[in-house]
Amino acid sequence: MLWRKTNGERVYISLFPSNIIKYNKVDTGLIEFISNNVKEDEYVFQYADDSADTIDCEDILIRSCSKVERTCMSRSLSALLNSRFTEILNKNIEVISFSDYLKIELKFKEIYLLIKTASICFEYGVLLDASLSSLNLIFKFLR
Repeated sequence: MLWRKTNGERVYISLFPSNIIKYNKVDTGLIEFISNNVKEDEYVFQYADDSADTIDCEDILIRSCSKVERTCMSRSLSALLNSRFTEILNKNIEVISFSDYLKIELKFKEIYLLIKTASICFEYGVLLDASLSSLNLIFKFLR
């Protein structure tokens, strides 16, 4: 994109939409889909149809999801979102019990938990959207 300063100088800048991660082929919608559906010992391509062979192997998808998963764990994004909910509405939410969390067979539990927390916040009007793309705008975890 061409940006013109007030003095007439031209500056070329790059704009990335919030759903596309820099240096990554996987968008947040696909990461969200994978984390909500793929179980621990399953292959991603059982759920994601790539009949055009645009992705060589599922490692690219797993790597992207793992990056988000590590960020969710290290920065405790669901807890941050939960505390924001408590701060605004002055009540606690229980997204999922610990015993139920242990029973979840999904490959990317922390992303799933973040999305579940976001959906509850969305229902109460704390968030405008519960998608991973929207959460990326807030937390900037995919930069």
